[in-house]
Order: sequence, then structure tokens, then C-alpha cells
Amino acid sequence: MKQRLGIAMALARNPALLILDEPTNGLDPAGIEEIRMLLVDLADRGITVMVSSHLLDEIDKMASVLGILAGGRMIFQGTRDQLFEHSIPDLIIETPDPQAALAHGITAAPVPEGIRISGIDKDETAKVVHRLAVAGVPIHEVRRVSQSLEDVFMDLTGRGGLL
Repeated sequence: MKQRLGIAMALARNPALLILDEPTNGLDPAGIEEIRMLLVDLADRGITVMVSSHLLDEIDKMASVLGILAGGRMIFQGTRDQLFEHSIPDLIIETPDPQAALAHGITAAPVPEGIRISGIDKDETAKVVHRLAVAGVPIHEVRRVSQSLEDVFMDLTGRGGLL
């Protein structure tokens, strides 16, 4: 109730800017959803809403512009899509013969479904797939590992430190 009361008091003055620190802290799932919908609605009405939170999944569900602070510095500001451009998710190449894939000079880790390659972009991915195909290594699927906002944050901040 304190969270709701604090937000109500702030809104009573019809602010152009609303700054909230951990507004969903301590709320049950229904309360979290209610606050999230309220904040999105306020933004839709032209109120600038800034939210500070360590609950990155929650931020991911409501923010249109993200800012990442690390070591007291703003290290990123932009949209979710722009943020995700800064992090290259791992690549999974499904093959029934991961050892054959590794034998062709590809730096990767074996995983149950094949091999996992870190840090390669689209062009490098195409080269690796071509090399394996030419070598006759069976490829069943090529996909990127899905990333959450938390994954990208940890990647960009060096697991919580500065870039």
C-alpha cells in the first residue's frame, strides 16, 4: 500500500516527469501488473516516467527507452533493439557429430545437441556453416541462444563491472 500511496501522491500534482525507485518492490504479482499497466498508461499520456530497478525482466516489459548505469556512469541509453545490437548471443549448431565439427578448426564447446560458439556475427556464422557443410558435417539446425535483458546487461557490464 505504501508503493501505491507514494505513486498516488506524486500523481496528485500532475507531473510532467515521474521518477520512481523500485516501484514494484514488495508487491504481489497482481500488484506488479497493476503498477506496470499504470506506468505504461502514464507514458502513453505524455508523462515521462523514469524507473530505477534491479528487476530487469520487469523493466523489459514496460520500458521504451533503457539506460544502463555501471560504476556511476551511463554506459548505454537507447531502445531495447539498440541495446541487443551490443551483445552477440551464442550460436548453437545442432549436429549428431559434434566431434567432426570440432575437428575442422572451429573454436566451440560441445553441447548435448551439437556445438556452441560464442561471439561470432552473421558473416562469421555463414563462414562456419559453409565450412562444415563443405566438410560433410551433418547440420540439423543453426540458431542463436535467446537472451534476456539480464543476459545482455551482464554481457555489456562484464558480469556486473564496467565495460
